[in-house]
Amino acid sequence: MKRLFSSKLNFRGFTLVETLVTTFILLLVSSIFLAVLTVGNDSWQINSGQTELQQEIRKAITHISDELRQSGASQISVEADGEVDTSAIFNVCNGMAGGNISWAPDSIQYALAGTELQRTEGGTDITVIAHNIASIEFIRESTTPEMVEVSLVAEKNTFKGLTITVSNIFDVNLRN
Repeated sequence: MKRLFSSKLNFRGFTLVETLVTTFILLLVSSIFLAVLTVGNDSWQINSGQTELQQEIRKAITHISDELRQSGASQISVEADGEVDTSAIFNVCNGMAGGNISWAPDSIQYALAGTELQRTEGGTDITVIAHNIASIEFIRESTTPEMVEVSLVAEKNTFKGLTITVSNIFDVNLRN
């Protein structure tokens, strides 16, 4: 009977060329994988930053438009001359009395303090409405004095130093 197992085993290892080729292929695949991860991470940071800025602008739009709609053309500090104002001071409707509008005694102001949009009521009650706001502009045209155009720009830097900018312009109709 023949022996199934040989007492003399013939082990053959990898040659240097085979090892180098395998290492090169592994290095190439690893480099491609790392590049895809880096691009994906950058994209995630940018999209995350844009989403955050859009939420901040949405908060600002909601607060400003809700309160400006309650103000009248004669109750706002933004002149109807087409000039840009960086803050707005106005009074809101407090109710009706005898067919006349009663205006709240405390004025409301929207203005920037650094990169925070602040709402001040009565000169003392300060509330931060939104963060990362780079600029705010209020404009009233003489042809449409019952409408205020508000422009907001929000900016944020990513970890890699990229600047993300989101802007929005909206119109608010004032009360009669």
